[in-house]
Amino acid sequence: MNRRLDAEEKRLSQPITIILRSGNKQQELPVPIQRRFLTRAELLGRLGMIRPDKRMTFSLNKKEFFEDLDAVINGKEATTLIIDISESEYEQLYSKNS
Repeated sequence: MNRRLDAEEKRLSQPITIILRSGNKQQELPVPIQRRFLTRAELLGRLGMIRPDKRMTFSLNKKEFFEDLDAVINGKEATTLIIDISESEYEQLYSKNS
């Protein structure tokens, strides 16, 4: 039993890398999230911290996003979550002029 608990603790402690991708452009969020804390709300909070001076909107309500998020949260192997976002969402985050 202890081995199973140790294995689960190790799995939940794994750092998950978050990558935002729009077409051929992508950016990795600066700090990975432990698997145990990976939720849609946590992701939205971290995205909001990229540009705290701006009000931004993201469409993270697509079926594919939830499937990918669920696979990373409940999986053992995946340690990267790639989130496809629109060009306008990418520009909200990373454009120097906005």
